[in-house]
Amino acid sequence: QPLPWCADAFVVHGESLGHHQAHLSGQLYFQEPTSMIPPLALQEALDAKKPGQYVRVLDLCAAPGSKASQLAIWLHNRPGGGLLVANEPSEERAEKLRTNLLRSGVVNVLVT
Repeated sequence: QPLPWCADAFVVHGESLGHHQAHLSGQLYFQEPTSMIPPLALQEALDAKKPGQYVRVLDLCAAPGSKASQLAIWLHNRPGGGLLVANEPSEERAEKLRTNLLRSGVVNVLVT
């Protein structure tokens, strides 16, 4: 069912779908609804202060990549575009981040 406060999100009940083909191919990404709030708040602020301008966003704790993917997709699609610098100090977690960003198909992200 649709998530009432986020047009691009749906609530899924039941078993874990992390190994479903749609997830593994990047067509779907499963994310807790509370993880969607920071990117949505940033989107509102940037659209109000810098409409149509290219922006750069720094995510200091980016793994495993749900918020980073959400931000990168939004930055790619917004007028003016943007770049996400996704930082993850843990190499193990950074690898999970890279995997999830690749699955999502985003190209406007620099992982540090």
